[in-house]
Parts: sequence; structure tokens; C-alpha cells
Amino acid sequence: MPNYQNYFTRPYDDLKQLCHASAAQYGERVFLLPKNKKHESALSYRRFCADVDALGTALLCRGWGGKRVLLLGESRTEWAIAFMALICGVGTVIPLDHTLRSDAIAEIARKTNAHAVICPEARVARLRERLPDTDLLTLEALESKINDGYARIRQGDRTYLDAAIDPDALATAVYTSGGTGEPRAVMLSHRNLCFALSEICKMVYLDEEDVFLSTLPLHHIYGIVSSLLCPLYRGASVAFCETLDRFTETMREVRPTVMPCIPALPEQLYRNLCLRLREAGLASRFALRIKLTDAIPSKEARLTAKRRIFASIHQMFGGRMRLFIAGGAPINPDCLHGLCALGFTAIQGYGMTESAALIALNRDTYHNARAAGISTPHTLLDVYDPAHDGIGEIRFRGENRMLGYLDDPQATAKVIRDGWLYTGDLGTIDDDGFVYLLGRQENVIRVNNRAVIPEELESLLTKNRSVREAAVIADPYAAKKAAPVALILPDPARVARLQKKHGDRADAALDLELRRAITEVNGSVAAHKRIKAYILLSEPLPKNASQKLLRGALAEQVRANALRKRKV
Repeated sequence: MPNYQNYFTRPYDDLKQLCHASAAQYGERVFLLPKNKKHESALSYRRFCADVDALGTALLCRGWGGKRVLLLGESRTEWAIAFMALICGVGTVIPLDHTLRSDAIAEIARKTNAHAVICPEARVARLRERLPDTDLLTLEALESKINDGYARIRQGDRTYLDAAIDPDALATAVYTSGGTGEPRAVMLSHRNLCFALSEICKMVYLDEEDVFLSTLPLHHIYGIVSSLLCPLYRGASVAFCETLDRFTETMREVRPTVMPCIPALPEQLYRNLCLRLREAGLASRFALRIKLTDAIPSKEARLTAKRRIFASIHQMFGGRMRLFIAGGAPINPDCLHGLCALGFTAIQGYGMTESAALIALNRDTYHNARAAGISTPHTLLDVYDPAHDGIGEIRFRGENRMLGYLDDPQATAKVIRDGWLYTGDLGTIDDDGFVYLLGRQENVIRVNNRAVIPEELESLLTKNRSVREAAVIADPYAAKKAAPVALILPDPARVARLQKKHGDRADAALDLELRRAITEVNGSVAAHKRIKAYILLSEPLPKNASQKLLRGALAEQVRANALRKRKV
């Protein structure tokens, strides 16, 4: 029988109720850690909630009640306060990527009928030119608005404090990542978000002793739920990583215990660790230690032994890291296995913006590195219209299913049918309930009327040490029938070693290794799935802010690199 339990969670109808309950329960415990300890101070739960109420009061007095508001900015304290103030009694908050061009932001403002924009000071001038009738407020000005709100509350203004929240009404519209098409604004309610939080925390243990390190963009639902709302729900602390350039330094400063992340980050950390062990001649020694500690029958004793024996590695992560939660895309199972072997708990989950970031999740005490997860305690998962091999479209049902797409009932009707959310993801579910994702329906390549799932081939290619990134599409130059072609970014460390070893013949040596990698893949799949050619890239594949592959740009990359295409 599976060894797991549901952890206790408190139900909340809305985020305002949750925020006040956390402030009452956790009081002066630190919620938001400062980015720069010299110039900022930590923010307690009680102060965070009070600042939210004060800002909400000021924004209602500004005339924003019931309005749609765009929120832009990097991950920082002011962004978190603004998000909570807007969603807990002002209007509908629409988070956006702060790196978007001003023209794109203006277009979204018009399309969503936004009344106001909160943004960094540096964006105001250009946005004012494009949105002359829109109320603009800078993140830098929020402190004065918060002070104004405190003054109004002291004078007896309870408009915001007493504002009723409809848990089933539109609360936020969060844009999809756009990795597989045009981004859409997904309508989510307080009930959607609170339900998702409760389900996550039933499956993964989190408490007030935890420190989250946030590396995720907060304008995406995965970042909002995992790096802001989950810690708020459980009384944990949060530190925002300014840039990945400072990641190692931030790890040492913050000493986190939990890190929600996209797969690329732990995969890179684990790849670098394995490389350092090989170069130091320690790989076999560590493999023996892993084997010995794996033999310890008690899980608690096993983890204790691993953390002691691999203490030097744990210090690289700050010394207290216990839990990695990867999401946003499938992760290499070897990475999860490797991190678990070293004494970490490393799991992955599966979700969409349309499901408030949660569809399936591996439990911290019951997990499968190859699977996206299992259904949560109060949701349903199903494979719709499976083929003879069990592969079909994953569909989902739960209280975190979106209200629909903003102002787009036709698009909504295509994905929500009979109460089910049809994800567009192809996959299978095994007898233990684990979900295995294979790829997106829209990415399928048809070869002789037979389906080729690009993500399957990409996963096999990236297992090779010479391949850093890979993408597979139908060759746009194939005249009569589709032919899978691979775009490959070689691993820089491997390239450097080949150059050191072979000098002028390094390119030929790399070509030979990549051909062998493709031949191995082709030998493990059906004939119609075999890759016919590859293109060697010198730059990373195109991705969005959440590091999802922009497949719409791949055909152009093939065309731009047509002369570099090599037949296998």
C-alpha cells in the first residue's frame, strides 16, 4: 500500500480571510525577507496584512473599486502588497510580464478594459504616451499610498476592511505563458486559488519553519501560487532571488528550505554537480556512499545519514534545503533521482494557468520521478478517448478549474465541456494513479498518418551528455511527407572538452557524438518516429519568461539555419 497521508489544512473561502488569519496566527514572524539587508528590513505577517489593508483603502479612495488593474514589476515586496491589496477588495488584478514592450502593455490594457496600471517608475513615461486616459501609479509611490491608507483607517475609514468578497467572482486574470500559442487571460476566483492551496498543502508538508527561495516570475500563476500564496498560507518566509546571476550568493545568504522552480534550474545545478565530481575523480566514491545509505531501511535514518555524509553538497544549497518542487514542464527523472539520492526531497507537479497551477502533484512521501504526479485528494483526473496504447488527452475536474477565458466564451467552450477541463496534453495514467505526460496535441507531427510526439524524442535526446537543449519539429522543407528534424544546442562543457582534446577537429568529433546520440534515439523508437536530420545551434532555443519553449518560432529557426542542416 502507498505510504502517504493528507496533511491537515484549514479551509478558506477567500484570500482576504486567509491573509488576516495568517497575520493573527503568525504575528511577528517574518513573511517577506529583504533583498538587500543593508537597505531593507524584513516584513512580518502582521505588518504585511496591515500594509495590504492600508493600500487597499487608499486605492478605493482613488476610485479603483470594481476596476481592472494591470500590475507590472519584478518580484519584490511592493508587488506582493499590491497584488494582495487589489485582489482582496479593490478590483480585478491582471499581472503582466514587466519586460513586455510598452506597445504590448497598452494593447492589453485596451483589450482587457483596464482602468489603471501599477508599474515601475521607469515605465511610466512611455505608458503615459500610449495610455493617456489610464490612471498610472508607480511601485515606488506605493509607500506613500500605504501611509495615506493608514491615516484614513485611523480616521475611521473601514470601506476596504469591511468590503465583502464573493469567493466565486472574478478575482484575477492571469495570462498563460504562450508557449504553444497566443497567450490568453485566464479568469480565476478566490475559491479557485484557496482550493488549490489547500490541495497542495495536503500533499506536501510545509510549515512556519520553512524559508522559500522564489526564482519564479510572479506574473505567472505558478509563481503566484507556489512562491507567494503557499508560504502565506503556511506561515513560511519568502526571499525573492533578484537574478539567477546572484543565485548561489542568495542561497548562501537566505539558506532556504524549499524551492519551487522550473526544471531547468535543478537540472543545471545537478549537471554542474555531477561534472565537478567527475573532474575531481570522486564520482565512484559518491556512488558507493549513495548505495550504502540507500540500504538504510528507515526513511528518517536514511535521510539523516545522507545529509551528514553529503554535508558538503548540502552546504552548496545553503545547508538547510530539503525540498525541490519542479513545475512548468517535465523534468529529467535522472535529476530527481540524483537529488533524492543525496538526501533532498525532489518532486515534480503538473498544472496549467487554467487550473490555478495544479492538476497533479507527487507527494513528498510517495513520489515517482518519471511521473508528473497523482491527482489531489478532492480532484479528478481522466484520460479522454484513449488509443489502444492508453494514450489520450488528459482532462481534469476540480474547484480550482478556471471560470473561463476573459471576454472569450468561444475559447472557453472549447476547453471546458461537461465540467471537465480538457488540457490538450497527451498522456497516460497507470494503475497507481500516476500521470505520465507525453506532449501537447497541437505539437504532434503526422508521418504516414501516424503520430510522432516531439516531446518524447526531445526527452530522449537531452539524456545524452553532449546535448544541452533539443527541439523536434516537422521539417518545413519536406515537400511530400513530414520528416522529424531536430534542433540541438550542444552542452558547452562538453564542447570545451572536445576542443581541448581534439583541437581543430573538435567540430568533427562533436558531429560524430551528436549523430551517435540521434542514432541511439532512432534505434529505440518506431520507424516513423526516427529523426531524419539535425541542425546544430549556437544559441539557446527560443523561450518565454517562464522558460517554456516557443514552438511557434522553431520553423523560422530551421529556415534560418537551412544551410547547417545535416542528414543523419
